[in-house]
Amino acid sequence: MRARTALILMILVGLSACSGGAGSPGASDATDPTGTDSQSTEDFGAALGAGAGGGTLIFDGTEHPIESVVCQLGDRVDVGTVGDGFRVFVTSSSGGGFDVQVLDSTTVQWFAENDTVEVSGSNLTSGADTYFNNQTDAKVEASFEIHCP
Repeated sequence: MRARTALILMILVGLSACSGGAGSPGASDATDPTGTDSQSTEDFGAALGAGAGGGTLIFDGTEHPIESVVCQLGDRVDVGTVGDGFRVFVTSSSGGGFDVQVLDSTTVQWFAENDTVEVSGSNLTSGADTYFNNQTDAKVEASFEIHCP
């Protein structure tokens, strides 16, 4: 489970780096270790739907746009988002439900108490749920709508 979450995090960090190039929208300034331009991160992100999809995260009473979504829907669900300093991760759990996490702009990881998500076609919705973090024992309310590409 943690390996899958780490993989999604790595993909999203790579996708975040692709979104601000000086050329055309979505162009990448990334270079490979030899110093030559590399399209691999951008191509990988495009294959997974990066730069497409969207939605809204309501976190602690404030609405945040979801700007990009990477989705794998089917028997297993793996969804990661990028937008407005927040990341939402939804993965299938071994018990048949979901594991839901939110990373905020200060990289605090918030865990949903109920992990309730409804999947309808290519849309994921979570009503208001309480999220907590292990660092400060703080709790906030959050909900989201995610539209996969």
